[in-house]
Amino acid sequence: MAPTLADLPRLLHARVVRVRDGEDRAGERLQVLGFTPGTAVGFERRAPLGGPLVLRVRGTLVCLRPREARLVEVEPLGLPAGEER
Repeated sequence: MAPTLADLPRLLHARVVRVRDGEDRAGERLQVLGFTPGTAVGFERRAPLGGPLVLRVRGTLVCLRPREARLVEVEPLGLPAGEER
Protein backbone atom coordinates (compact mmCIF):
# COMPACT_ATOMS: atom_id res chain seq x y z
CA MET A 1 0.00 0.00 0.00
CA ALA A 2 1.27 3.47 -0.88
CA PRO A 3 2.20 5.88 1.93
CA THR A 4 -0.42 8.50 2.79
CA LEU A 5 -0.47 11.89 4.49
CA ALA A 6 -0.99 10.00 7.75
CA ASP A 7 2.63 8.78 7.31
CA LEU A 8 3.97 12.31 6.84
CA PRO A 9 5.40 12.75 10.35
CA ARG A 10 7.84 9.99 9.41
CA LEU A 11 8.43 11.28 5.85
CA LEU A 12 8.50 15.05 6.64
CA HIS A 13 8.05 16.08 2.97
CA ALA A 14 6.09 14.41 0.21
CA ARG A 15 4.29 14.96 -3.08
CA VAL A 16 0.61 14.09 -3.59
CA VAL A 17 0.15 11.17 -5.98
CA ARG A 18 -3.57 10.46 -5.69
CA VAL A 19 -6.60 11.48 -3.63
CA ARG A 20 -9.04 8.65 -2.91
CA ASP A 21 -12.70 9.38 -2.40
CA GLY A 22 -13.98 8.89 1.11
CA GLU A 23 -17.16 9.29 3.08
CA ASP A 24 -19.17 12.44 2.45
CA ARG A 25 -17.05 13.35 -0.59
CA ALA A 26 -14.03 14.00 1.64
CA GLY A 27 -11.58 13.36 -1.23
CA GLU A 28 -13.23 16.08 -3.29
CA ARG A 29 -13.00 18.56 -0.39
CA LEU A 30 -9.32 17.72 0.08
CA GLN A 31 -8.66 18.56 -3.57
CA VAL A 32 -10.45 21.90 -3.16
CA LEU A 33 -8.11 22.61 -0.22
CA GLY A 34 -5.12 22.14 -2.54
CA PHE A 35 -4.23 18.46 -2.13
CA THR A 36 -4.00 17.73 -5.85
CA PRO A 37 -1.62 15.34 -7.65
CA GLY A 38 1.88 16.82 -7.97
CA THR A 39 1.51 19.21 -5.02
CA ALA A 40 4.28 19.22 -2.39
CA VAL A 41 3.16 18.82 1.24
CA GLY A 42 5.21 19.30 4.41
CA PHE A 43 4.61 18.11 7.95
CA GLU A 44 4.45 20.88 10.58
CA ARG A 45 3.21 19.19 13.76
CA ARG A 46 0.74 16.70 15.19
CA ALA A 47 -1.69 17.12 18.06
CA PRO A 48 -1.04 14.93 21.11
CA LEU A 49 -2.52 11.45 21.47
CA GLY A 50 -2.78 10.75 17.75
CA GLY A 51 -4.89 13.82 17.03
CA PRO A 52 -4.99 15.92 13.86
CA LEU A 53 -1.96 16.66 11.71
CA VAL A 54 -0.96 20.18 10.75
CA LEU A 55 0.38 20.21 7.19
CA ARG A 56 1.74 22.92 4.92
CA VAL A 57 0.28 22.85 1.42
CA ARG A 58 0.65 25.67 -1.14
CA GLY A 59 1.91 28.02 1.59
CA THR A 60 -1.09 27.44 3.87
CA LEU A 61 -1.35 25.46 7.10
CA VAL A 62 -4.14 22.88 7.00
CA CYS A 63 -5.26 20.64 9.87
CA LEU A 64 -6.53 17.15 8.96
CA ARG A 65 -7.86 14.27 11.00
CA PRO A 66 -5.87 11.04 10.52
CA ARG A 67 -8.92 9.49 8.81
CA GLU A 68 -8.87 12.24 6.15
CA ALA A 69 -5.07 12.15 5.84
CA ARG A 70 -5.24 8.46 4.90
CA LEU A 71 -7.22 9.38 1.75
CA VAL A 72 -4.22 11.17 0.20
CA GLU A 73 -1.50 8.91 -1.25
CA VAL A 74 1.96 10.48 -1.42
CA GLU A 75 5.51 9.80 -2.56
CA PRO A 76 8.40 10.80 -0.27
CA LEU A 77 10.57 13.77 -1.27
CA GLY A 78 14.16 14.39 -0.27
CA LEU A 79 14.79 16.68 2.66
CA PRO A 80 15.52 20.37 2.00
CA ALA A 81 19.21 21.31 1.86
CA GLY A 82 20.82 21.42 5.29
CA GLU A 83 18.18 19.30 7.06
CA GLU A 84 18.93 15.92 8.57
CA ARG A 85 16.70 13.36 10.24
